[in-house]
Amino acid sequence: MTHWRLRSSLIHVLAGNNSMMLLVGNFGKRLRRPSSPLGARDPAGVV
Repeated sequence: MTHWRLRSSLIHVLAGNNSMMLLVGNFGKRLRRPSSPLGARDPAGVV
């Protein structure tokens, strides 16, 4: 039970982290072409 709670907490922290989201976006852009909507929406990727 404690393990599940810890995992849930970690997920919440990661989801709340902006840098984490940016990292995921960058990773997705590398896998997919920047033409994808996600890459175009990411300001960091445009720069």
